[in-house]
Amino acid sequence: EAGLDPEKPPTSWAELKTMAAKLTRKDASGKVTQYGVQIPSSGFPYWLFQTLSTTNDVLLANETGNKVTFDNPKVIEALQFWVDLGKAGVHPNGVVEWGTTPKDFFEKKAAIIYTTTGNLTNVRTNAPFDFGVAMLPAHKRRGAPTGHSVPIREVRLSAGAGFIVVICGEIMTMPGLPRVPAANNIELSANGKITGLF
Repeated sequence: EAGLDPEKPPTSWAELKTMAAKLTRKDASGKVTQYGVQIPSSGFPYWLFQTLSTTNDVLLANETGNKVTFDNPKVIEALQFWVDLGKAGVHPNGVVEWGTTPKDFFEKKAAIIYTTTGNLTNVRTNAPFDFGVAMLPAHKRRGAPTGHSVPIREVRLSAGAGFIVVICGEIMTMPGLPRVPAANNIELSANGKITGLF
C-alpha cells in the first residue's frame, strides 16, 4: 500500500522516519488512523528507550549500574529523535501504552511497532496478517551487542521437553521436566481429598 518493500525494513533512524511517514494514514478529516511507528513509553519505558539510546552508542547507566547517563548528549539526542517522531505526526504523542501497542498493530493503527521477543508469540498468534521482524534501525551503531563471543561450556539434549539446552559459564540447572507434568495426575475430590501428589 505504501510502496515499500516488506523485505527491506528501515536500517537507520533516517530510514525509519521516512518509512514511517509513508506508512502513516489519515482519514478525510486529517485524523491519523494508522501511525507509521509506535514505541511504547509506559510499563518499562527505559527498556524500549534503550533501543534508541543504544543505537546512538550510549548506555543509560554506567557498567556498575550505580549512575545513570540521562544527561549524556547522546541520550538527549535519542530522546529528541523519539519526540521528533511525534512532532512529525508519524508516532503518537504522549504516553504510548505497552499493553495496547500489539493490539494497535493487529488493528492496523500502527504499522511498525517496537516490542520484545517475549511478546513475539502474542504477535504471531494474534496478527491477522503476515508481518516481518527486523533488527533495530541503527544511528551510530547497531542495537545488538557485537564484536564478542559467548563461550559455550556444554550442550544438553532435553528430549522429553523437546529442546536443546546450551550451558554457558558456571550456570546451575534444575532437573529436567517430564513430557507430561505431574500436576496432570493431581485431583481434588468432592469431599476435599487430594490424590496424585506422590
